[in-house]
Amino acid sequence: LYDFGGIVGAVSTTTKLEYLSLPIMLQYNLPSNLYLEVGPEFSYMLSANQSLNSIISPSTDINMDYLNRFNVGAGIGAGYNINKNLGISARYTLGLTGIGKSGNVTDYFLSNSKNNNLQVGMNFNF
Repeated sequence: LYDFGGIVGAVSTTTKLEYLSLPIMLQYNLPSNLYLEVGPEFSYMLSANQSLNSIISPSTDINMDYLNRFNVGAGIGAGYNINKNLGISARYTLGLTGIGKSGNVTDYFLSNSKNNNLQVGMNFNF
């Protein structure tokens, strides 16, 4: 009989979720090449994996049946057009959809988890 009684020390996990996102932003152009934007962002989860941050660190795929693959968020941002072909922007997207589906094992860990993110980008106009 082998008994592993517990783990002494700090153990944490890293979860990596990869999405393909489609933001649909309404822009309001201000004088001096500045603009504000607001709108929804729709995302589809492509993959999910988790690793244990300890001495033994295996990375394992997460069962996608336990996760909401579709995500909806509300975005707000601003940008600056450097010239007529090039610009920079920053956007914050507030997640509106929960990551984990209710009624399964992920509900315990992800019951209130949502995707919130900050995006910084460069735009090319043609």
